[in-house]
Amino acid sequence: KEQHPKPSKDHICPICKIDEQGILDKGYKIKWCLDHDHKTGKFRGYLCDNCNTAISKLKDSITILENAIKYLKQNLELC
Repeated sequence: KEQHPKPSKDHICPICKIDEQGILDKGYKIKWCLDHDHKTGKFRGYLCDNCNTAISKLKDSITILENAIKYLKQNLELC
């Protein structure tokens, strides 16, 4: 099994910018998730569990993510 370097103590999630202390403060059980391309299996980096789950649920699709952004922009003021 391929080994990847552990995230540094000052690592932040590249998506939401949360750091390890922020993860602990929110009470998350998992600190960092090893993110990978679901087609190739290639390691992409470490994400917080929340962001890792989000992009997985969006099927790692840029198109779906862009559609989500458009939706939020169109409807943000309605909330």
